[in-house]
Amino acid sequence: YWDPARLLLRRELLNPQTGSIDKVRFELLGEETIQVRGAPVRALRHRLQGDKIGIDLWYSASGEWLQLTSTTDSKRLLHYRLRVQ
Repeated sequence: YWDPARLLLRRELLNPQTGSIDKVRFELLGEETIQVRGAPVRALRHRLQGDKIGIDLWYSASGEWLQLTSTTDSKRLLHYRLRVQ
């Protein structure tokens, strides 16, 4: 997820949980303002979609990864965000 210039062009990704290669597609959902390190930041939101996967990713205009959300198999929300330093 750390290199959007390469990641967002991919049509297949390695599934680290199963070891299989999964077909995926990316969709640009638009620009949003999110909180990063306690301040509002404009970010581009992308959706990574596959047969058994749905992950939303946010990147800054310069390509810095900012956050990720996904729903687990048990329907819980998984949320990662850039850590406050």
